[in-house]
Amino acid sequence: MIKDRKNNSQSKDIDSQKNIRAVRTRKKNSLHLSLVILLFLILGATLILVYQKSFGQLAIKKGDTVAEIIRAPKTVTFKSVSKTNELKNEAASEATKVYRLDQGVINDQENKINVNFAKIDEIRGQQDWPTDKKFTSIKDIGDLRLSNEQANLILNLSPDSWNRVKQNVRSILLDMQEKEKMKYEELNNFKNQLSLKVNQSLSEDEKTAIIVLSKDLLLPNTFLDQVETEKNQEQARDLVAPVYYTIEKDQIILKPGDKVSDLDLEKLEALGLTSPSLVGYEFLGILILVIILSLLSFIFINYFTKTKLLSYKVFFIFTVFLLSVMFLARLVLPLKPSIAYLFPVAVPVILLAILIDFRLALFSSIIFSVFFGLVGGNSFELAVVQLLTILAGLLIIKDIKKPNVFIKLILTLTLVNFLAALSFNLLVGNFSSKIVLSLLAVGFFCGLINTVLVAGFAVFIGNVLGVTSFLQLSELSNPEQPLLKELSLTAPGTYHHSILVSNLAEQGAKAIEADSLIARVGAYYHDIGKISRPLFFIENQEKSLNVHEKMDPRKSASYIISHVDDGVKIAKDYRLPSEIQNIIAEHHGTTCVQFFFNLAKKQGLSANKKDFCYPGPFPKTKESAIIMLADSTEAAIRALNKFTPTNVSKKIEEIFKQRFEEGQFNFCPLTTLDLNNLKRSFTETALAVFHQRVDYPKPFSTFKKITRMDWLRLK
Repeated sequence: MIKDRKNNSQSKDIDSQKNIRAVRTRKKNSLHLSLVILLFLILGATLILVYQKSFGQLAIKKGDTVAEIIRAPKTVTFKSVSKTNELKNEAASEATKVYRLDQGVINDQENKINVNFAKIDEIRGQQDWPTDKKFTSIKDIGDLRLSNEQANLILNLSPDSWNRVKQNVRSILLDMQEKEKMKYEELNNFKNQLSLKVNQSLSEDEKTAIIVLSKDLLLPNTFLDQVETEKNQEQARDLVAPVYYTIEKDQIILKPGDKVSDLDLEKLEALGLTSPSLVGYEFLGILILVIILSLLSFIFINYFTKTKLLSYKVFFIFTVFLLSVMFLARLVLPLKPSIAYLFPVAVPVILLAILIDFRLALFSSIIFSVFFGLVGGNSFELAVVQLLTILAGLLIIKDIKKPNVFIKLILTLTLVNFLAALSFNLLVGNFSSKIVLSLLAVGFFCGLINTVLVAGFAVFIGNVLGVTSFLQLSELSNPEQPLLKELSLTAPGTYHHSILVSNLAEQGAKAIEADSLIARVGAYYHDIGKISRPLFFIENQEKSLNVHEKMDPRKSASYIISHVDDGVKIAKDYRLPSEIQNIIAEHHGTTCVQFFFNLAKKQGLSANKKDFCYPGPFPKTKESAIIMLADSTEAAIRALNKFTPTNVSKKIEEIFKQRFEEGQFNFCPLTTLDLNNLKRSFTETALAVFHQRVDYPKPFSTFKKITRMDWLRLK
C-alpha cells in the first residue's frame, strides 16, 4: 500500500514537471510568434502610412504651372503655416539685438600691439638683411595688410619717428578700447575716424604710418549676445498670431498659367485635394511613431491582457483588425474625405471587447484612433472624434447582456460623434444650421453603421477566429435550440440534471471570476452525448427498468464512458463553439466509473481500472473544471439519503478533495483560493436549489396539539 502511494506520488510529480515544461514551451513559442507578428505590424503600418499614391487627388508641387482651373469643392477654414512662419520671421528679424561690452579685449588689444611691433622692430633691426628681404618679411606679418608703399614707409622711418609712431598707435587704440563700444559690423566707421585722433604736429609720414597700423590692429570690443537676442526673437515670434484663411465653396484657387506657391499648396491640402510628398524626416517620424505604438501593443497584449486565447493569437487578431482599418481608410478617405467622421473604426474595437477582453478594447481604442488620425493626414481632430466615439461604444457594449443594448449603442454613438465633430467646427468658427444638421446626419449614420456591423460580424468573425461571442452563447442558451429541445424530449432526466448543473456552474464561475456564461451554456450541453443511449443513464430510467441489471459491468462502463465521445461528435455535427466542445470532452477528465468497477470486483471479474476510467483529457480551463465539479456535486447531492446542510457540505468537500487528489486540475489555472470559493458557492447554491420539500400538515382541526417545535420544523 505504501509502495502504491509512493508510485502515485512520483507519477504525479512527473506529470507536474511535464506540465510545467509544456506550459513554458507554449509561452516561449507564443512569444516568438508574437515577435514575428510585431515585425509584420510595424512593416504593414509603415507601408500604409507612407504610401503616397494619389487616389483621385492632384499630383502637384510647389513651382508647378497649373493647366486648368482648380475650384474649392467645399468651404473650409485652415491655419496657414507658411504665412504664419513668414510673419514670425519678419518679427524675429525686427527684434532688438542685445550686445555686450567685453572688457577683456583691452588686454587682447595691447597684446596684439606688442606682438606686431616686436616683429616690425626685429625686421627693422636686421642691418645685414638686404632691403628686398626686409620688404618681403614685413609684408608677411599676418595681422597687417600693407601696400608696397606703406611697407617701404615703415621700413624707412627714422628710429625716433618709429618710436613716436608706436607710442601714438598704442595710445590711440587703448584709448578707444576704454571709451568706445565698437561692434564688428561698425568697425570700419571707427577706422575712418582714426585720422581725427592723430597728433597733427607729427610729420605726414608718421601720421600715415600711425593710421595704417591702427586700422590693421584695431579690435572690436562689443559683441552680439546670441542667447538674449534669440530670446527676444522667440518672444517676437510668439506674439505673432496664427494666420487663418477661409476658402468658400466653388472659390477659384488657381487659374491656368498660375505657379503653385506654398500658400496654394496649403489651400489644396486643407481641401483634401493633394497628397503631400514624403521627405526623409517625415518617414523617420512615421517610423518612430509606428514602432512606439506597435511595441506598446505588443507589451500590453503579452503581459496585461487576460484571455483564454494564447497571446500570439490575440496579437494576430489585433494586428489584422488594425491593418484592415488603416488600409481601408487609406483607400476611402482620399476619395471621400467627408466619410472620415462616420468611418467605422469602432467596429473592430468593440468586437475585441465582445470576443476577447474589455481591457484590451480600451487600450485598442487609443491605438486605433491614433493610427486613424495618422492615415487621415495627421489629423488630431479625426483621432479625437473617433476615440470619443469608440469609448462611448465600449461603455454601452460592456452591458451587452442587457436588453435593447444595440438601440442604446446607436443612440450613444450618434450623440457622441455629433457633439465631438461639432465641437471642432465651433473651435474654428465654422457654425451654421446647415452644418449642425449635416453633422447630426453623419453622427446618426456613424451609430447605425457601427452597430449593424458589430451585430453582423460578431458571430461570423468569432467562428472564423475560433472565438465564441456572447451572442453565440446567448443563442445557444435558448431552450428552443434544436439540440436542447431534442435532449429534453429524448433524455428528460439528463436535461433536468443539466439545468441543475448549470445553476451550480454559473454561480461558481461568478464566485471565482470565471466566464459564467460559458459555464452555464457548457453545463447545458455537457451531457449531450447521452442522447445516443438515454436509457443507459439512471436519471432517464423508469424505476422498474434498469438496462444494466443483466449486463457485464465492463460493458456497462464502456457505454457510460462513450457518452463523452458521442457528445463531442454531436457537438461537431451541430458546430458548437470550440469552448463548448472542450467542456464536453473534458468534464469527466480521467475519473473512474466507480460503481461498475466495484461491481466487477464484487462479481470476481478480471477488472483493470483503466477500462473503467474516462480517457480524458483533463480540464484545461476554469470553466471545464467548474462543470466537472458541478456535475459530480449535483449527482452526489441528488443521491443523499438525508438532505441537511452538514451532509451537503461534507459531500461537496469529499468530491473536491477526491478530484484534487486524482490530479484532475493539474492542467487548468484553478488556485486553492478558487477551490475554496467554489466549495462555498456550491454549498450555498445547493442548499437553495436542492432543498427538500416538507409534507404539508393536515388541517389544523386534526391536530391534537401544535407545539413550538412543530412550527419551527415546518418553517
